[in-house]
Amino acid sequence: MIYKLLLLSFILGGCNMFKTQNCDNINNMTKTEIKNYLNIDSKNELVMRIYQLGECKKIEAIPYIETFTEDVRITHLMKFKGMSVGYIAKKSIEKIQKEK
Repeated sequence: MIYKLLLLSFILGGCNMFKTQNCDNINNMTKTEIKNYLNIDSKNELVMRIYQLGECKKIEAIPYIETFTEDVRITHLMKFKGMSVGYIAKKSIEKIQKEK
């Protein structure tokens, strides 16, 4: 029983795997910084960064996010389980364009 409680507490709050930058840092990025921000090999980290750009509605990031729309790599992060990088990129672009 105690193991179940420990596991549940770890899952619900003990692990902060979705550390993201706040929108102030994202919105102050130049185009070169955005390009470098998305230049990463880890698909899980890439997914988190694309998602964060979409959440912050960074319009200047759209051309850089579009380069990932055909990426078929699947992520296994709990928040995006089974989604491809391309799918998340498309959804981020949609979220940014809704704000225009």
